[in-house]
Amino acid sequence: MNFIEYVTSFEEVDFAFKQHLSGCVIDGKEIEPIYYTPDVDLVKVKLPSIIFYRNQPFRDNSRWKQDEVRDNFVYDDSGNLIQIDLRNPPEPWSILYVVRTMYKYQQDGVELNRFFFFFFPRGSCIVIKGVEYDVELVSSNLGGSQYKDFGRVEGGTRRFYETYTFRVDILLDIYDRKTVKTVQQVIVNTTTNP
Repeated sequence: MNFIEYVTSFEEVDFAFKQHLSGCVIDGKEIEPIYYTPDVDLVKVKLPSIIFYRNQPFRDNSRWKQDEVRDNFVYDDSGNLIQIDLRNPPEPWSILYVVRTMYKYQQDGVELNRFFFFFFPRGSCIVIKGVEYDVELVSSNLGGSQYKDFGRVEGGTRRFYETYTFRVDILLDIYDRKTVKTVQQVIVNTTTNP
């Protein structure tokens, strides 16, 4: 067993979540998810689009574990364990991602909805450094999406917006490793009496 690598920064989760949002194809074109920052002008975004951002992460004490992490097992030539690494367990954190879809035609909205429900079924996960982390659709703001006044008119063009909130449960590794020898070296000096 090699090192167990857990998440060490929230940006790693952002990247993995963006990868999981990728793959939606409408009219033969893949929609590239956009991470929303103040530099992104939503008025100039090409439609249809998927925009997402991370809300403030929070510690999830319901998933707390007390067992220390043991990894990096080292064996001698005889197959005996001689060394391991120990550290405190990673902290359980949860991140809420808000995903907003924007589109011009209601059929594009149907395709976007289908994409989210297909790619994020119950039991979904994202993989970071070989560890699976649960992803759950917490809510969707789809109310009134079929109503005649749904959407906003901007510059003579009607735009539709829908919002989804996803929760990603991660393990954040913030502790240092401590290498521990599992065997003691015994030195035997032999002496002969004259």
